[in-house]
Amino acid sequence: MSVQKTVAKEIEKLEKSIDREESLYNQLENYKALLEHIGEMEEQSKPLPEDVTFKDYKEWKEYVEKKIKARTTSLGTVDKNKDLVVALNSYLEANPEE
Repeated sequence: MSVQKTVAKEIEKLEKSIDREESLYNQLENYKALLEHIGEMEEQSKPLPEDVTFKDYKEWKEYVEKKIKARTTSLGTVDKNKDLVVALNSYLEANPEE
């Protein structure tokens, strides 16, 4: 397999990762809203909802904070992948297959 074909396949993989950006952003926003809601419930001393499997608000908030961190990291990876796609496309333009 030529280098150009290998690079083109890598671009395809990176573009699939980039396609997840909107979903990741939406998930991040949802988790931020959930964290705010949890804080409000805790301030009002409301009991945990019955369908929540966490033992207390602290455990629930820690879980959501981990999810926020994971989505933020994933969005950073998407940004890097965008840069890589630009660089790899430049490579393909500068080095056409012979």
